[in-house]
Amino acid sequence: MDNNTNGCGVENHSPQKSVEIFRLSPAALEQIKADLGRQRYPDAYQVIIDETAATHYDGNKWFVAAASVNEGKGFVSAFIKTYTQIAKLLNNEICQTFSDPELQHASNEIAKTVLGGIVANKGCLPDFETIMKTDANTAIMTLKLTPIQWAGTPVSRFAGHKGPVPGVAHDWLIVFRSTYHAVLSSIFDGTTDHIKMFFGRITKGENDH
Repeated sequence: MDNNTNGCGVENHSPQKSVEIFRLSPAALEQIKADLGRQRYPDAYQVIIDETAATHYDGNKWFVAAASVNEGKGFVSAFIKTYTQIAKLLNNEICQTFSDPELQHASNEIAKTVLGGIVANKGCLPDFETIMKTDANTAIMTLKLTPIQWAGTPVSRFAGHKGPVPGVAHDWLIVFRSTYHAVLSSIFDGTTDHIKMFFGRITKGENDH
């Protein structure tokens, strides 16, 4: 059976958008089940990243980002955390933010929902739009967010994808200010993470010798 539309029993008839539907190999699906059971979500994401790297599967980019977010490392993780915190502060009368465990719990819940759905669908991967909706709904429910407080808002809307639409001027202000701070944070924290990883590899290499 080919890893294509026939493999998942889904066809895309839209003339505007061509989406490649992908089914994981049996071995990959078994590995994801094992990683999901051990709560090793980044490892499960990596299985999907590796399987779809040489394809046109449009959800690959989400799994790449989600792996770094769940590990709490890199540019995307810093962006997501900062956007969520700033949006929470700006749209809340009480000066309250989320703790790191709360944000990690939300990331874990998203992982369990997305990966659990893939297992339930026997390895058939959802397209990017479906994953983004699952991401948004799970994050909003877990953290009790408003739609614009979901960190995927600027990514989804301004990249041309479907997502929450800020209504009044106050909502737009929250999105832009949160995005501004999130970008600055991702540049600083993400670069710091990469520097740490770089020197970590050097240290490891020296110790191996």
